[in-house]
Amino acid sequence: MADGLVQGTVTLNNQTIAAEYYISGATARLGSGYNSCIPQYSSGKVEVPASIIVNNTTYPVTEISTYAFRMCSHITEVVLPEGVTRIGDFAFVSCPSLQKATLPSTLTTIGAGAFIGLSSLQEVVICATTPPVWEYNDVFCFHNGGIGDSQSYHTNQVTLTVPSGTVRTYRNANFTNASLGWTTADGWSYFNNIVPNTNIIFVNEGNWNEATNWSHGEVPAAGEDVFITADVTIPSGYTANVDAIDLANGVTLTIADGGQFFTNVVVDAIVEKHVSAVSDWEEGDDGWMLIASPLEGTTGYTSASSNHVENLVVDDYNGNTDDENHFDFYRWNGSCDKEWRNYRSASFDMNNGQGYLYAARENRLVTFTGTVKANAEAEVLEPLYSENGGLEALTLYGNPFVCDAYLVMEEGTLLAFYVMNEEGTNFMVSEGPIAPMQGFFVFSTTADQRFSISRNAPMVRSNSLCMSLLHGSRHIDKAMLRFGEGNMLPKVSFCEDGCKVYVPVDGKDFAAVNAEAMGEMPICFQAVNNGDYTLCFNTENMNFGYLHLVDNLTGDDVDLLAQPDYSFKAKKEDYASRFKLVFCAKDASTGLASDENFAFFSNGRLIVANEGESILQLVDVAGRVVSSETVIGSCSVGIDATHGLYLLRLVSGEKVKTQKIVVR
Repeated sequence: MADGLVQGTVTLNNQTIAAEYYISGATARLGSGYNSCIPQYSSGKVEVPASIIVNNTTYPVTEISTYAFRMCSHITEVVLPEGVTRIGDFAFVSCPSLQKATLPSTLTTIGAGAFIGLSSLQEVVICATTPPVWEYNDVFCFHNGGIGDSQSYHTNQVTLTVPSGTVRTYRNANFTNASLGWTTADGWSYFNNIVPNTNIIFVNEGNWNEATNWSHGEVPAAGEDVFITADVTIPSGYTANVDAIDLANGVTLTIADGGQFFTNVVVDAIVEKHVSAVSDWEEGDDGWMLIASPLEGTTGYTSASSNHVENLVVDDYNGNTDDENHFDFYRWNGSCDKEWRNYRSASFDMNNGQGYLYAARENRLVTFTGTVKANAEAEVLEPLYSENGGLEALTLYGNPFVCDAYLVMEEGTLLAFYVMNEEGTNFMVSEGPIAPMQGFFVFSTTADQRFSISRNAPMVRSNSLCMSLLHGSRHIDKAMLRFGEGNMLPKVSFCEDGCKVYVPVDGKDFAAVNAEAMGEMPICFQAVNNGDYTLCFNTENMNFGYLHLVDNLTGDDVDLLAQPDYSFKAKKEDYASRFKLVFCAKDASTGLASDENFAFFSNGRLIVANEGESILQLVDVAGRVVSSETVIGSCSVGIDATHGLYLLRLVSGEKVKTQKIVVR
């Protein structure tokens, strides 16, 4: 039909009454644009339909016209349908009895003076996650004046209820209209009482994990939406996990060092980091850390910055003013002649996702204040690459989240990387997780290498055997054997004279290497001080039938499946190739072993990968059985045979494995 006025309906107190609409093309708008769409004496709750039918044609309602409810002085509530995108100028002007308005998620624009003269208004419920734009700066005014009257009249009178996770967005929304020559720095912030659409409310100042601090007497579960109305702290050792969070005006969220926070929206917070002092500031051999900012974007060092960090670059910390050397702070650039750039020589801001080197002369509490990053999505990172390898192939990143993060390569395997050890003396290999505010080095092996960093633990299981070197109770270094796919990681040291463990391959030293399902691997060790050391192996997730550590110096042969750690004494002058690791997978179903090879020689004995009870036979080239014995599980077997080529048979029921082997 042609564009023009038509009769439709609205619902008034659950009863259908006539209302005026204007058809424009394929859509309808409520009202003529000149007068009220319903009788002005109408009283009660009005609900506008999502569409009207005219001559058997359905027209969606997409707009509320100018003056649509002008001087409807007795309506008390209005509900606009999904699909409405605009509310026209003065749509609800002079509706003094209107107490509540519910606006749809599709709403994008509100015209000038749309809600003026609403002296009884108590609540506006808006379902749009993106704040609708004000076409003029006088959209809401709640006494009986007109445009230009003070917006502040309603300061604590009207509640604006918005979708969970958007309070901060509405509070910060501001609009301009250059064509009309006006600017407002406020917009929706005219509402002092902006609350989210949730009934899970933190009501008492204190710790997040205390049930009595929550309105419903329970700590919220993962995926729920919460509203914080009192200062709250996420304590050390606790992980808070919610879908959306909103803070009332003036309320502080503090994440203590060691606390973690999962959320899918940005939120303002204070994040704490305890820094331990260097034991000997003049020597500077320990106490270093790789630190990162958990704040979104850029972090400055004064409160003038919206995101800022305190007590990081401070020389007179705690009143100690005897000299000006109370911290050391560096950023990394492997492509420069001087890879480390000191903050003192050329100051720089901290960027989210980037790591930095830091040390302090005294214990200090560093606090990051600002907007923490929403951590719903993984980020793809592209590390630097250099054909020369070495330091130029290193990129220093930082965990961008306020929770543990994980690195996964494009093919789905875990990425090995470097972190600082507990003593702050050297780098060591890791597969994660990466703690909040922790920096880490990535070594790029190809020009097109890509990986993602995510808060979500990967679905892939690590097939890496990690060996940790302890001096006393502190982890000072690690090396890693990776079974299956994974990146090789050269051994890179922060301090060349540091104590370390590594794997030599083809004349080069590695922190992480790829290994076959069975075999032996030399393990090198370098001591800095004479003393007691321990090698610990993470055997829990590894499906090995045979795993032994051989100490070439003492002759000790340790079954790591029975005892996953080995303590030993070492001297600085001990030769590096002190250890050997001998291993084989438990069975082929693990994906670590193969049916083609199930045995190898080590120190004159045959190491056999086996599961259950089997018969092991040695057959010569003439087909004669030279030896036959029963073996249970993976084991080490002595071979009494002359030098030559043999066929090894492993018989388990009807299943027979064969392998050629040379006895020397």
